[in-house]
Amino acid sequence: MKFLRAVILMSIVGLTYGVSNAQSFWENCNQIPKPSTRSQRVEEDNEGNVWLLEFGHRRKVGQDLRVKAAQVLPLGFVSPSDIPIQLDQINCKLSDWKIVALLTIHPQQFQRQLTVVLFRGSKSELLLQKKYPDIDQLILADVNGDGNPELAVEWTDSSLISPGSWLDIWRINAHGEISPVDLQNVHKEMDMPFASHAGVVELGSFNIGDFSIYSEQRRIEKDGATLKVRKQYIWDQTRGTYQFKSAVKIEERTSPVQR
Repeated sequence: MKFLRAVILMSIVGLTYGVSNAQSFWENCNQIPKPSTRSQRVEEDNEGNVWLLEFGHRRKVGQDLRVKAAQVLPLGFVSPSDIPIQLDQINCKLSDWKIVALLTIHPQQFQRQLTVVLFRGSKSELLLQKKYPDIDQLILADVNGDGNPELAVEWTDSSLISPGSWLDIWRINAHGEISPVDLQNVHKEMDMPFASHAGVVELGSFNIGDFSIYSEQRRIEKDGATLKVRKQYIWDQTRGTYQFKSAVKIEERTSPVQR
């Protein structure tokens, strides 16, 4: 009986030692790395294309502008770890200044950062720096029809189940100074009761003469139909704001499948 107890005790000790050794081996041996459980990551391919991998999808968010040596990038105003993926600029030769708008993405935090820098001769000045969850469009152009350039950003938050689209605008004067456009009138008009949180605020097709801003809201009705309300706003030069002009209501229904 004593012999049997000794054998059992030795077996238990051996088993414990073996488990401990096995754990130690897999903890200390780095030959087989654990698969990444991160739902988001940024990758760059051999051609400099920057891809965002999130929730099982892969989409291109830009190209690493550092591979284009001819580009003048204001990298002194951004983190060295950020990847520059889009650049736009506007020049005023008469006053000898240039505004550069640079969009970067952080490889771990996945945020986009807008950096706007004024170059005047050999001097540079940071005008604006703002972070966004995601950016659809970065625009330097006359978007309101007043004959002067604006900086516009259409942005969204792709982490939401039903992401909306929003808009920021800054005016640029003849001295290269920028000032934000107040869009409170637009947000106040988005007053549809029980609307989906996925509202939309976007620019019109300014490149073909539509200098409006549009907002859109949707609501599911009791009978299952979708009511969509789209509103138009136009620029008021005197007030320096966008004013409501018109609205259209559209009812969408899904026809039942015939069997």
